[in-house]
Amino acid sequence: MNNDNNRLNLPVFLTLQDGRELTVDLIVNLGGAIDRTMNNDARFVLIGDADGSERLIAKSIITEIRDAKKSRQASNASPVAATATTAATAATAVAAPGIVPEIFDPHQALGVSPMAGADEIRNAFVEQAQAYNPDRLAHIDLPADVTEFCANRYQQISKAYATLTEGQTPVLADPALMAS
Repeated sequence: MNNDNNRLNLPVFLTLQDGRELTVDLIVNLGGAIDRTMNNDARFVLIGDADGSERLIAKSIITEIRDAKKSRQASNASPVAATATTAATAATAVAAPGIVPEIFDPHQALGVSPMAGADEIRNAFVEQAQAYNPDRLAHIDLPADVTEFCANRYQQISKAYATLTEGQTPVLADPALMAS
């Protein structure tokens, strides 16, 4: 139980899009569960690190979440599972927190396939730009971590769009639409 009597720390293993595996506490409301927390409308989850610090992490970068208690029970029953758990824990200990490899894939950043056409790329950019634009979120009282994440994500999708549309003739707005 966390210091706050209205919250629980649920130990979990997270696998992130970049391949990192983290062993953290998923911080949920009292009576909460992993599945309810991950399936609610919030875009972020609160996690607790081993040093006791708390931070928000975007649900969109989590590819897998496992209950650490259930995994430990399984590892006690199976030597193979114990080895996998130990390897995952060792990988987590080696991985430096907050460091993301500098591999940039503009298609992945926008969530489109490499075969996507100009319209699909533009639509993906517009949708994400509206969701993460710091100017649109400025009036909302968000934690600094969330604001920083949104600003970084906006820069990333802007860079991806610029990369994918580089050298293309810009599409001019329809004058009929501009008049209305």
